[in-house]
Amino acid sequence: MKFFKIAFTVTLSTILLFGCSLSPEEVEKEATKIIQEAFQQPPVDPNEDVEQFSFYLPESFEIESHSGNNLILKEGSESYILFLNPNEKRTSTLLYDKAIDIATELIVEETSKSEEQFMYTIVNKLDEKTYEVIAGVGGVKITTHVESNKVSESAKKMVEIVQSVQY
Repeated sequence: MKFFKIAFTVTLSTILLFGCSLSPEEVEKEATKIIQEAFQQPPVDPNEDVEQFSFYLPESFEIESHSGNNLILKEGSESYILFLNPNEKRTSTLLYDKAIDIATELIVEETSKSEEQFMYTIVNKLDEKTYEVIAGVGGVKITTHVESNKVSESAKKMVEIVQSVQY
């Protein structure tokens, strides 16, 4: 009987652990849809001001630290790095080009270009469970590492943040 309980617990734990993970194909499909929808939304009004810029900070986020052009943001246990290069215009592709150059297993690459801005989101698979998500507009970029089931939600919030940055 004790063996049955242990076997049941291990089996259930395995199902729950792997049942919450998405395949790279599922991540790509879900994230692409969410990102394309986020690109179509008008920028959210800034609600936070730091030394050189203002931006929208979702209610569930907090500023952990600020140093020059870098902010470390937290949402629960997730950390996000927001970087701003005020010398780059909103139409710049510099940060995007660098991110693409170092991507090792690109899952999603979505871009949107207009006369006013160049916007992008990149999802790079780091290992079986972890993905790097990068969203940017010109010289503004935000990056995080999340599990597969959080990629879409994180990407949406990240696009909202970078679209809102004013400097």
